[in-house]
Amino acid sequence: MSRVRVKIDKFTGYGTHVHVTVRADDAEQSERVMKFRSRETAVRWVHHVLETEFDPDRDEIVWEDTQTQKWFYGEGD
Repeated sequence: MSRVRVKIDKFTGYGTHVHVTVRADDAEQSERVMKFRSRETAVRWVHHVLETEFDPDRDEIVWEDTQTQKWFYGEGD
């Protein structure tokens, strides 16, 4: 059984961005990364990827807990 790790990070600062990573521990699958404006859209995309690219009988889905990241760009960035 292969593990598929799903990570959803929310970054705030100048605007808010939701970054998503779907990565299988199995070397046959590549990492999928996307950026969204809303968590709801990000979760819908994750479910679509899991349904179309992975098999629940073969793959264990691991949702990794993340916290909101905050940053502010300095002047000139």
